[in-house]
Amino acid sequence: MVYSTSEAVQQLHPHYRIAIVDTQLAVHIVESLFILNNELLPEKRLVKSYETEGDGKTYLFEIPEGVMFHPPVSRELVADDVVASLQQVKNDQATVASEDMAPVNGIEAVDDYTVRLTLDHTYPALISSVLARTDTAILPREHLDKDAEPVGTGPYVFDTWERGNFARLEKFDDYRMDGVPYFDEIETNPIAENSTRLDGLLSGDSHVVVNVPTNNADRVENDDSLELISYSGFVNEFLAFNNAKEPFDDVRVRRAINHTIDVEQAIEFALDGFGSPAVTVLPAFHAYAIDADPVPQDFEEATRLLEEAGYGDGFEMEFLLPEVYTPSVELGTPMQQWLAQVGIDCELQVTTWDNVLERTFSTGEYDMTSFPFLGTHATPFGAFNKICHSEGSLNYFNYASDEMDTTVENAARTTDTEEQRELYLEAQRIYRRDVPFINVFYWDQLYGRRNSVKGDLVWGPSELRLWNNWFDD
Repeated sequence: MVYSTSEAVQQLHPHYRIAIVDTQLAVHIVESLFILNNELLPEKRLVKSYETEGDGKTYLFEIPEGVMFHPPVSRELVADDVVASLQQVKNDQATVASEDMAPVNGIEAVDDYTVRLTLDHTYPALISSVLARTDTAILPREHLDKDAEPVGTGPYVFDTWERGNFARLEKFDDYRMDGVPYFDEIETNPIAENSTRLDGLLSGDSHVVVNVPTNNADRVENDDSLELISYSGFVNEFLAFNNAKEPFDDVRVRRAINHTIDVEQAIEFALDGFGSPAVTVLPAFHAYAIDADPVPQDFEEATRLLEEAGYGDGFEMEFLLPEVYTPSVELGTPMQQWLAQVGIDCELQVTTWDNVLERTFSTGEYDMTSFPFLGTHATPFGAFNKICHSEGSLNYFNYASDEMDTTVENAARTTDTEEQRELYLEAQRIYRRDVPFINVFYWDQLYGRRNSVKGDLVWGPSELRLWNNWFDD
């Protein structure tokens, strides 16, 4: 099985993964205690059973016997591996989920197959938003080094990685689930150029391609040997400001830019109509999502806000865009035109994904950027505690609000469902008022595959899980 992506794998270690493509690879190699199903509900993966004690502040997890790690470790998973893995996630601030483990104050093995987690306070998001993610995968305790090749308990064994090029996995013959996996090998082949990636599918060099460009969707639809598959509601285009930098530290400037956008036109221009408006951080289908309309395009209001903020003559800015994401790049042109109508001179800077990651997450050397988030926002905790909190690991736009922090912290602690819903609704009202970033639209994720590939391609929070697939010629 060969699947082609638009960008190359950046990081093999699941605890330190960087990009979507990293997760797409890691989910085949490693497993977490739980995994999200298609309803975004957690299902047991490396847990046989569990219970809570002490008003929800203590969790006891029973680990199934006989789960084997891949070679070269080739031994049974035990509680000490769970303890070591989760302690690394909690204690190393460089891990993706470190802050999510902050309420956990104790991780210990009760016996070889039982792990106890104790919390500072009730934490309803622990299982669905933390322990059901690849970021908290369970690894062998002697194989946790950040630079080590990944070893897990998943359906595929890591074989080869050529940085910037392909990665190859092999079938794990001792995998515990009957009939899984089917493919002897899986290879991911990054091809940044859209037409070249699609040519590989048409020729049969690739069996599955991700990120089918919308303006080429008809090439897949019109070929009898291929199938176009669309998934909606998980890929959210984040147009983000550097809130710590003038003039974007002024909420009036951010609101003004929001008023320049025509969302429907943006969807047509960037996605060829394969998308839907986004009004908040949560997916529109979520029970906690606010019922609201997109902010309307209003150049008069945008001009008024800029004048009030002291930028009546406009200003110059740079719009940083990743070349690997065609819709993000395509959004640049109408944004440039809309901003010009209120006196903002916007220079488009299209560059590599590596450079975008460096300038946004590391150096903070950018004015405005736009790229997609996949799945992170699918739960309220991921959407707000990780993205909108001032210390959130994905708050690369430097937004800080005591009101937001207090609201989402309280939401994460309450066990009352209705109270939690009201708090997250309030968080969405704060977000729409402060405009730290703009959720412009949801992409329709387009996948192309050969007709010989059977089974559901995408599961849970829009993860490619190829162990559910097989060839049928």
